[in-house]
Amino acid sequence: MDSTDWLRQELTKRRSKNPAFSLRSFARVLSVQPGRLSEILARKRPLTSQQLVRFADKLGVEHRQVAKFLKASSSRATQRRSPPSAYVDVSEMHFDVVSEPVHFHILSALELARCDGTVKCLARILGRDVGIIRSSLERLASIGLVNLGEKDRWELPLQGKSTSASYGAPSAALRKAHKVSIQRALNCIDDIPLELRDISSITLAIDASKISVAREMIQKFRRELASVLEVGNKTEVYDLNVQLIPITEVRD
Repeated sequence: MDSTDWLRQELTKRRSKNPAFSLRSFARVLSVQPGRLSEILARKRPLTSQQLVRFADKLGVEHRQVAKFLKASSSRATQRRSPPSAYVDVSEMHFDVVSEPVHFHILSALELARCDGTVKCLARILGRDVGIIRSSLERLASIGLVNLGEKDRWELPLQGKSTSASYGAPSAALRKAHKVSIQRALNCIDDIPLELRDISSITLAIDASKISVAREMIQKFRRELASVLEVGNKTEVYDLNVQLIPITEVRD
């Protein structure tokens, strides 16, 4: 864990104790502008050693620990990077912070041409309360997925990158997010015209040992479809849910 990861973790800890604790609240504790803190958390602005020492003093962290953060940051900067991916992975720890689907809806909405990045515009596009949008943006900023730009306009620090969650490990947050997405799909059956949606199914007798292969193929399909749909004039935000579930009783 480097210094930026540590700052994100500190914000998450305080927010878990007090859900009303915002990015602006954290900025006040650290005596820094919210926009600058947002950029630091998004790794858009480097966290200098002087800032790190000052923040550590504000949060009551020993300087011995600061030295470890500086060493980890230096190692991260010199580490050989793998080829760039089209996806930004959200770890399970961070996904717990942004498990509500509205966070991912915001990330997609920020890519729409008709979105100016303001809280009011996002609330209008997504049909959500302004307060929910604002608090969701601050959670996204706490793990570096958005940052606050000029004139209080939110933006994506990594343009052209889609967000992927680590679905390999079991997680209550992941299960909750899946339930909400599936329920939204159920509501669409009655509320959305057929020409604006596609919900279909097929029932199969399968070799259950090939489930891992099926998961890989489904992931590849999702990403290939996204690469087609995300090019061009982005006008709406859609959810894609693909369900592959057992109907027979699963034997041990």
